[in-house]
Order: sequence, then C-alpha cells, then structure tokens
Amino acid sequence: MQGMSVQVADAVRWRGPEYWQDHQREQKAQTLLRYERIAELLMQLDAAARRERVPLVALKGAALYRRGIIVQASARWAISICWCARGCNGGQQIIESIGYSLAFDMRRHAAFEPNGERKFVGLGEHIDNPIKIELHTRIAEPLPIAEVDITDLTLPRNAKPGINDYPFACSV
Repeated sequence: MQGMSVQVADAVRWRGPEYWQDHQREQKAQTLLRYERIAELLMQLDAAARRERVPLVALKGAALYRRGIIVQASARWAISICWCARGCNGGQQIIESIGYSLAFDMRRHAAFEPNGERKFVGLGEHIDNPIKIELHTRIAEPLPIAEVDITDLTLPRNAKPGINDYPFACSV
C-alpha cells in the first residue's frame, strides 16, 4: 500500500473528511522528500562508480527516472541497479562507499540498507524510513520449462564507468 495514497489522491475525485485531506497532503510532501533523496542517492552512486571506474546500469524506476519518464513525486520507486559483472568488479563496494551495508542476498538481487540506526515512521511514506538499494548481477527468471536470462540485452556493450542506461532506451 505504500505510495498508493498519493496516487489515489491524484486520481480520485472524492476528497473525504479534513483528516484524510491532511493525511494526503502529508503523504505527498513525504513522497516528494523521498523522491529527492532517491535522486540524490543515484547521483552519489553514479559519482562513486565513476570514481572507481565501475559500470552500472539503472533498472526499473531508476531507469525511468534517468530517462525523464518519472518526473513527479506521486510515482513510488526504489533504487535498482545492475552491476556490469563482465570483466569489472565493485558493485557491492560502490554501494558500501555511500554508507550502505548488505542486508540480505537472494536469488534475484542483494539488498542494501543505510548504515546506522534504522527507524520506521508509521504507515505510508516518510523521509526517515530507509531507502533500500537492490544490486542485480543477472536479469533472469526461472520459468516452468527453462530459465529466461535477458542480462545481455540490458547491459550496454560499451558500458562506461558510472550509471548507464539500457542500451535500447528510446528518447521521450
């Protein structure tokens, strides 16, 4: 449900009681603060990856943000990147260099959380709730008959240090 109240508020004509309108205004403000924080974290990741000469690829919401498709605070997204593991090192070190630590590692990705105290502020969006970073080394899904792996389609052939776009991204 997180992120939904702002989207619902923009899409539904019903305004509800004053306490609900206050909640909606607060959620929109908190979503904007988180959006700005995510954009800042992407810049930090890009700078660290350039400094260490490590290519990364923005995925999902981060890719849409970089292409100018997500430009409003009502869109909820987190940071997902792919480490161009072909012949390069350092995806985890880049994330750790901006103050994050490995929280857990699973088949699809490794998840990182900010170092230090982790506080969660109620339901919904809040700037003090931690923003996770997902690090993928493959883009693959096991389907009933065979695994489908599209990693090579998402990684640019000549990836440069820093955050890269999908190789087939079109202009908007």
